[in-house]
Amino acid sequence: MKPVFKFVFAFILILSPFFSLSQNEHKGLWRGADSEDNVGYINIDQDDYAYMVFNGDTLGGRKYAVDGQLAFMKAKVDYQTKKKHNFIDFILFNYDSKEEIARLPGIFTIEEDQMRICLNFKNSKRPKNFNNTNDTITLERVKK
Repeated sequence: MKPVFKFVFAFILILSPFFSLSQNEHKGLWRGADSEDNVGYINIDQDDYAYMVFNGDTLGGRKYAVDGQLAFMKAKVDYQTKKKHNFIDFILFNYDSKEEIARLPGIFTIEEDQMRICLNFKNSKRPKNFNNTNDTITLERVKK
């Protein structure tokens, strides 16, 4: 292998962890409050399992019961390089069959330790932009 190729290969290997960090910015525990000061949390773990807590009720996680059946929830994230915001879907799966039960589409941005997220609770269409309704919330990263 020529020295130039060895250098380029080594350079890519050394820097690759830094490029992948931005693709994981959404992971972690986030805290926010709605317009009525109801506090809620969104957690996305390293395996993309997700849960939400609002008014003491938990939705999602690795295994929980919903409508009499076992389920789990995962977050699917698509970092958009040419758009102002990224895509996020919270997907509910049947625990046994792994089939998709429901999908909550959304968009988000992250700046430092703040995530602004807009989810569509009405239908399966992804929001096109952030609005000033209860569908948009700003969350703060919870630091350990």
